[in-house]
Amino acid sequence: MMPEFKRYQWSDEFFKVFEKSLNDDAQTLKHQVLNERAQVIRVLDDGVDLWTILRRERRQDGDELVFCCVEGTGLKKGYLLIEQWAKSLGMVTSRFHSLRGGLARMCDGYNVAEIVYRKEL
Repeated sequence: MMPEFKRYQWSDEFFKVFEKSLNDDAQTLKHQVLNERAQVIRVLDDGVDLWTILRRERRQDGDELVFCCVEGTGLKKGYLLIEQWAKSLGMVTSRFHSLRGGLARMCDGYNVAEIVYRKEL
């Protein structure tokens, strides 16, 4: 099977698909997808069925792929497929934010790029 990348228009059904990873960003990401600042992509391959919301950001050293949220199966292989696809589109780096600490260990080559602190007021 060849990897398949399918783009989807926003549907409120995605609130359920991304239930575990949207956190407080649900409305923001919905707005970004509706305004074409982010994309809902489904990645299919042998052992991979991933749903993700991705965004492309411009940086001084080149474009960066931002994983906004990811759900599904075959995460490690799926990340590699998405990174290869992004590289073929000219992106030079990728980044993700996660509350799941094990994610960075699963996805080889990621280093801490920023630390975010939050405090309730």
